[in-house]
Amino acid sequence: MAIKAVVFDFGGVLIDWNPEYLYRQLIPDEAERRWFLTHVCSMDWVVRQDGGQPIAEATAELIARFPDHEALIRAFYERWHEMVAGVLDDGVAIMEKLEAAEVPLFGLTNWSAETFPYAWENYPVLRRFRDIIVSGRVGLVKPDPAIFAAMLERIHAQMPGIEPSELVFIDDNPKNAAAATALGWYGVHHISAAQTEARLRELGCRFDQTRLANADRLGASARAPCSPRGLIRSLPQQILQRISQAFYRFARAFRHAFHADAQRFREAGGDARRQPFLHREFRVA
Repeated sequence: MAIKAVVFDFGGVLIDWNPEYLYRQLIPDEAERRWFLTHVCSMDWVVRQDGGQPIAEATAELIARFPDHEALIRAFYERWHEMVAGVLDDGVAIMEKLEAAEVPLFGLTNWSAETFPYAWENYPVLRRFRDIIVSGRVGLVKPDPAIFAAMLERIHAQMPGIEPSELVFIDDNPKNAAAATALGWYGVHHISAAQTEARLRELGCRFDQTRLANADRLGASARAPCSPRGLIRSLPQQILQRISQAFYRFARAFRHAFHADAQRFREAGGDARRQPFLHREFRVA
């Protein structure tokens, strides 16, 4: 049976997230750092937030258990963004090859609902999926079969009749990949991009080589993007991240200045009816 869609995990496959990036600064001694990340801010603790427990509540509970480590515990989520080094280019390259071949792509990630918006705003690659499930938003975490069922339901909404045996799930956690396999999917444990791509080819996933061959025959002009969307997709991920971050900062500053002007206008006794635009609400999604 042919593979009809591919589902990606994010952290460790597309996004380079690792608590070590922050705690190497905070706990220089490797043995002490390893003990702290194993026994205090452990992955079991992190997964509870990924499953929907409020960060403030989880932090308070952990500080109550380990009061001598309060500052280090608070740093975990207060400086969470320092654990994200950027995108994993080789993983993104696999995604882009599948995307070029028009393979439907979906996302299934264990991620806190409170921290995911930062990733969504700063890493545009995450917006290129047909649909995604964020564990913290649905109150389920991998490898629970229920979250795979929820993902399958989302896929069915766009691809009615698709079977689990027509799906591939890529995850850097072997337990999650095995859970998908147990449910009839093709679970792929992501160890390296080369191994993952080789496995996808074994499973019959199509990778579009036609565009590249045509571009070589027709010359550089054929490789030039022919649409704004093509132009955006041709940009390196790091540049897209910087554009997204700059836009977000601009929009936030504009919104602040806009409402400040509106407040000054009202305090000066201005007639709001003559300035209806001041009452429109601007949001950055």
